[in-house]
Amino acid sequence: PGQEVVIAGFGSTFATVNAQGEIQTIEGVGTKRYTTQTIHSIDDSIGVVNMVGPNGSQSACFGDSGGPAFVRMEDGTWRVFGTGSTVFD
Repeated sequence: PGQEVVIAGFGSTFATVNAQGEIQTIEGVGTKRYTTQTIHSIDDSIGVVNMVGPNGSQSACFGDSGGPAFVRMEDGTWRVFGTGSTVFD
């Protein structure tokens, strides 16, 4: 926890969801984007890393699932350490 990471994806820039969890509107899909996040917590029992954006909203979105999450090593090189899956709220 506390490690800075970068996530990348081709998902939406904006989406709305109804009470049943169905997507109502979706915009901006198909352009590669990335953002910096910080590891919030790790759940080793199920292999999950929870990350948060700098202002609580810069995050993965619909369509980003499967996109890489990168961590910078001490020697300055980058490694993929996971993939986007679900939104951590």
